[in-house]
Amino acid sequence: MNMTDWLLKQTLSSASADVFAVPPTVGLNPRAENNDPGDPSIRKFFRMAMDMQRGIYEPSCRVFAPFYRQVTVPVYGLDETEAAPYFELAYSDVRMAFLEYFNDYNCGRPFFLWGFSQGADMCLRLMKDIFGEEKYRKNFVACYAIGWRLTSDEVRAYPQLVPAQGEDDTGVVVCFNSETAGVRGSITVPEGIRSVCINPVSWKTAGHTDKSLNPGSRFFDLMTGKETGSETGSCAVTVNPDRGTLCIDGFDPEDGDILGQGKGVLHLYDYMLFYESLKRNIPCRLEAFLERNGIPKQNRCI
Repeated sequence: MNMTDWLLKQTLSSASADVFAVPPTVGLNPRAENNDPGDPSIRKFFRMAMDMQRGIYEPSCRVFAPFYRQVTVPVYGLDETEAAPYFELAYSDVRMAFLEYFNDYNCGRPFFLWGFSQGADMCLRLMKDIFGEEKYRKNFVACYAIGWRLTSDEVRAYPQLVPAQGEDDTGVVVCFNSETAGVRGSITVPEGIRSVCINPVSWKTAGHTDKSLNPGSRFFDLMTGKETGSETGSCAVTVNPDRGTLCIDGFDPEDGDILGQGKGVLHLYDYMLFYESLKRNIPCRLEAFLERNGIPKQNRCI
């Protein structure tokens, strides 16, 4: 990987925080392999994926997002041993890019990690690998690992993985997966696995939220990256205590079988459904971080 091969590197932004953002799986490669980020068509899909998400965190943060040799969708169908080398190659690019960001561009600034789907998995791998060192946690605000799982066993094994419990705790991991009632398993949360979960409308780890409280969803065309519409109060949300997932009202349980995700699995809507909640939460956590670290208001840009 070229050390300067960045999808986004916003060094000139005046924002007071940064986000290291790892893009999700892109493209429709039918082979189990690692995508070539030098391929113009793959680069196009990377850009579209980022365009659909960047409005959430860009108002508050400079964005650093790398191209990387991510795994293709069929790799998820391999057994763990066979899939491991593909994921390790993808992660090696993400790790190298983060270390370049941290060593060359961070300069002691507050920063977030952001990842959706495979990007969330990569962020969690990064935290497991190096965030045991205090220097990486000192200015770390939060990791938004959306559309991937985080289990209680992982939390026990890696003390640096602290699940979010509210809207303004810091040094934490925000994690959730969306599905309709009756789903028993998915690629992201397999049957028999319970994930850490927080409701991104109420910012509570249990209970129900009426759809009227959802401040806004934004929907995008997956093949173009263009916004197709927005809606306030689009869905009610209940945290499923058995699976640690979000049970979403307002969708037909037959919906969601996109790219083989399975009936009722709303993975591709994870951040779209809660777009405005997430957008509001970034500056909320940043403000809390700045206050807890005694950074004067006159030195803030939020």
